[in-house]
Amino acid sequence: MKYKYYLIFFFLIVSCKPQAYKTPSAEHQAEASKGMVVSAHPLASQAGVEILKQGGNAVDAWIATHLA
Repeated sequence: MKYKYYLIFFFLIVSCKPQAYKTPSAEHQAEASKGMVVSAHPLASQAGVEILKQGGNAVDAWIATHLA
């Protein structure tokens, strides 16, 4: 039973491999006065922005960004 937890922990560590992040270019940056969405991928941020434009709140935008 004890080894089962070690195995699960090992697979969690192995699956979290580091990724090299690039500095965002000027085309992927935006400024806003009423809302902001930040993510590691531009398409995920765009999904959150679309939700805010349609009248959603911050939680709605967060869920859309997370699912994208």
